[in-house]
Amino acid sequence: MNRTRRARQIQTIQLLKTELEKPGLSAERRQEVSEFLMDCAHDCFMDDMFEPDFLNGIILIRHGESMANAGERTRTPSGIPLSPLGREQARDLEHAALDPELIVVSAYLRTQETAAPLCQRLSDVPVETWPVHEFTYLAPEHYLNTTEQDRHAPVARYWERADPQHRDGPGAETFAEFIARVDAILERLRSMDDPQVCIFTHSFFILALLWRQMRPGAVVDERFMREYDIFRRAARIEHARPIPFRIIKS
Repeated sequence: MNRTRRARQIQTIQLLKTELEKPGLSAERRQEVSEFLMDCAHDCFMDDMFEPDFLNGIILIRHGESMANAGERTRTPSGIPLSPLGREQARDLEHAALDPELIVVSAYLRTQETAAPLCQRLSDVPVETWPVHEFTYLAPEHYLNTTEQDRHAPVARYWERADPQHRDGPGAETFAEFIARVDAILERLRSMDDPQVCIFTHSFFILALLWRQMRPGAVVDERFMREYDIFRRAARIEHARPIPFRIIKS
């Protein structure tokens, strides 16, 4: 990638981050800046895909379409399987130009099912389960046999509350705990010597990795949570698409 272009992208991202930190920024302007920041960050990270080695290093892969994504009723966040389309997407990944030294999955079934065809092809590559599971912020016991549409109102209330320490109930994670988990994975990746790893994970987690690298060391407070919410709603992480991730050394 052209170094001048990359330098300009990073400079633009830094300027947008600085504006977000200004006191008294209106909600409308904050959303506008956050969405522009997301676009710039997306361009910056996606440009890496045109580098000759873009399928080397750290590759993030969101699971294939799940039954929940397809609008079906589900019981537990961890046990949601892939939809027929998701299984097809997983089979397509088997033939992708991926050659990792390590395959990572989350404890959630849908990432394991997505990784299975690639794991079968690369049977000599070790597979590890890391805490890269999705952010489960609603108490599962309250939403048995519900659809994503059924959960729309409580989801909206949760993000409007914007309390990083709030726990919805048993089995739910606080936002602060979620970001601590993201921080731990970033540190784990930084500690690896030239990692060649495919990480099968989830959209909220991928976006949190990107967001945290743009906001390193930021206090996980109400503003941080609201800005992440804007970022994740503006972003679109496709199912079963390899995304190169360049770790920023601290």
